[in-house]
Amino acid sequence: MNVRPLVEGNGKGDGLAFTLIPENPIIAFRKFHFVDHHNWIYLHKNMRLYANVDMADDEDMGFRIKSNRSDTVSLQNIDVELQRIRLSEISEVLPYLPDLSGLFSAEANYVQTATSLQVSAEANIDELTYERQRIGDVALGVTWLPGERGKHYISTYLTHEGEEILMADGSLHPSVTGKDSIEVNAIMEHFPLKIANAFVPDQVVTLSGDMDGGLHITGDTDRPLVNGDLVLDSVSVFARQAGARFTFDNRPVQIKNSRLTFDKFAIFTTGKNPFTIDGTVDFRNLTDPRVNLSMLAENYMLLNAPRTKESLVYGKVFVDFNATVRGPVNALVMRGNMNLLGNTDVTYVLMDSRLPCRTGWETWLLLLLSVIRRPYRKKKSLLCHLADST
Repeated sequence: MNVRPLVEGNGKGDGLAFTLIPENPIIAFRKFHFVDHHNWIYLHKNMRLYANVDMADDEDMGFRIKSNRSDTVSLQNIDVELQRIRLSEISEVLPYLPDLSGLFSAEANYVQTATSLQVSAEANIDELTYERQRIGDVALGVTWLPGERGKHYISTYLTHEGEEILMADGSLHPSVTGKDSIEVNAIMEHFPLKIANAFVPDQVVTLSGDMDGGLHITGDTDRPLVNGDLVLDSVSVFARQAGARFTFDNRPVQIKNSRLTFDKFAIFTTGKNPFTIDGTVDFRNLTDPRVNLSMLAENYMLLNAPRTKESLVYGKVFVDFNATVRGPVNALVMRGNMNLLGNTDVTYVLMDSRLPCRTGWETWLLLLLSVIRRPYRKKKSLLCHLADST
């Protein structure tokens, strides 16, 4: 980098001029060039920054910073851009990062006047993958504005495959007592739960469907109050090895004063009888959230899975279930019982095990099994066939 002073006179200004060299810099083993000799930065004595830097490689990966010289009102008006950064190359260099891929780009704009300040930024990743599982095109936008008396205002949005799925606006209000307060409004529109599938190891379960709803958060930052509702739109969970799909209730789940309320919230499999959840999750105290739930199911088809090459469990399981879960989240207490019904006919496949299949498995498979019959071996698998003794 070359630095030289510019003095007043003949339109040369009064400040420092920086010139980036060489003409073809090598950064992170990549060769770049300055487009149309855009490689300078000028700092005026009044601390206003002017810049015109446009650096790119042959694959259009690059960095740009440019000031808006036509803006004569603002003290500063600068655009900064990163373009087409390959996450796979960064993931290979940094050992503790997960296996990521995709093209990362970001733009930011900084505007400062004598009385105000604004920062806005937008980042997007094209064809994002996590551990070789596709997430898709993701973009995040944020705008920050300071207000009077130390207040802060922020607006943000999240998009997936070009569609807005989350929008939020909020403000932070500082206090002389040290107890800052916040106010946030957030809206989810068809938030795709399949995004979470990329983070599930070996895809043992997969989610489908969308989440909708809105949240209004107010109060002190250390003890905020949350109100709103969440709607699971055609949400289901598929357990691949069990071949079972669980479908969740479409009715809104209400949140009032930081208490999440379940009102006979139903979970279905292929049968008509639901597994229902009643009660509350109280998170008014974020350091000690409390649970008070009751769960009930009668003649519930817990499993109805065909036999496939990946199946560990196949057949049908019918149960009666009645239980409660209470207490703090880090020390939950569950009480209840589950009865395996007479129309149950299920087989559990234990791969590559030296253990015999006998009644000792009742302890290990307590939630599913009550009677074990007809043990036999087949190739390298150990199959336990379960049916009611009656």
